[in-house]
Amino acid sequence: MDSSTANLGALTNAWNAVAQLPVSASRNIYTYMPLAAAGSRGVLFQWNNLTTTPSATSQQAYLNTLAGVNDGKGALRLDWLRGVQTNEKIDDTAINPTHIFRKRTGVLGDIINSDPMYVGTEDYGYGALANPEGSSYTTFRASTAYTNRRHMLYVGANDGMLHGFNANINTASVTDGGREVFAYIPNAIFPELSKLTSPTYVHQYYV
Repeated sequence: MDSSTANLGALTNAWNAVAQLPVSASRNIYTYMPLAAAGSRGVLFQWNNLTTTPSATSQQAYLNTLAGVNDGKGALRLDWLRGVQTNEKIDDTAINPTHIFRKRTGVLGDIINSDPMYVGTEDYGYGALANPEGSSYTTFRASTAYTNRRHMLYVGANDGMLHGFNANINTASVTDGGREVFAYIPNAIFPELSKLTSPTYVHQYYV
């Protein structure tokens, strides 16, 4: 830092999550299936996995409905949320039955006032605990379950998702840094999801 100008100088990004985002069909996006048996309620965010009852407040019904009108376009909205852009409006004035959803400059939602959480292999001082807790933790830290743990960065975005990104620093031999490993859409968000696809959408906070 140059103290005379308070200039931090040129910064280099370790990675760009937008550039590393997998194509829509390859994204591991999950949601919550409230009617499934315990232990199997985490499901892929796919149309046939969504609830259909109660008829007016099911997950499919929420995606089929925009501004109080059920237009039956829920499956297309789900594709849009996954990142498919073929049904987006060409511009603000285009009228085309196949271009019906909001045009995006990028698929990843904006991240505002959402503090990223890094999860890696730090000690955080727990190794200093007295026995038996300290020795048990030291043994755990030496295990491959810990040493091989993938470094992750978790953050919520205004696309209705909690994203988990690979937190590796890209090098000549490492190229997956910043890649979305998975995303999660809470069940409580479903009543609001269709609003994201509206051409008249006005920013609001989601996750």
